[in-house]
This record gives sequence, C-alpha cells and structure tokens, in this order.
Amino acid sequence: MISINANASNNSHKKSGPPPEAFTACQGKEVGDAVTFSGHNGENVEAVCKEIQDQLVASPDKMPPKCSDKRHGPPPEAISACKGKEVGDAIAFSGRNGENVEAVCKEIQGQLVAAPDNMPPQ
Repeated sequence: MISINANASNNSHKKSGPPPEAFTACQGKEVGDAVTFSGHNGENVEAVCKEIQDQLVASPDKMPPKCSDKRHGPPPEAISACKGKEVGDAIAFSGRNGENVEAVCKEIQGQLVAAPDNMPPQ
C-alpha cells in the first residue's frame, strides 16, 4: 500500500497570490475601503479592499513589480561611484553585499554608471 501525503508541499516553488500583509490591511474594513500596507521591499502599497475567493484582501490599483533575480537598471552604488567622474574613468566601489567592485564609468540609460568588467551587455 502506498501512502501519499496530500499536505506535502514542494518548497522549490514560491506560493503565489497576495502577501499576508494584503489580508491584514483589510481586517475590520469593508469592500471598497482604501488601505496602505508594506510591500515585499518595504515600500508603501496603496490598495482597495476587494473580496477575492470569499476573503477580503487589499488589491493594489497598480501591481508592484514581481521579485526576480534580474535587476532592472543600475544599482544606486554604481551610479554614486561615478559622480564627478568621466566616461572611461576606472573606479572601485563597495557593492550591495560589501564586496569590492572594480569598474569603468560608462554612459548607460542616459546616466554615468560604474560598469564592472563582468557586466552583461546592455
């Protein structure tokens, strides 16, 4: 006899759907009430309480971008590192995780940015 645990979950996939904060924000509220809650990056998310699958949940007018490993645009550290510099200047700066990053200032997306040698092409 084979037993299958119906409650077993696959941890390799992140649960989709509203975050817990979206449910908490609408506790004690009514459909149509405007609320604000903290998003996954700590940003304020303005939303309206809606009934979804028999639960009251905060639904943003504008959905926040999904988390992904791919970042959009240069990080602030790369922009700051080239302030007062010129295209082609070699610089070094501390990356997001405190690592030393050696780079060259390049114009990317209309701004001067520190571009590491291993940066993917734009």
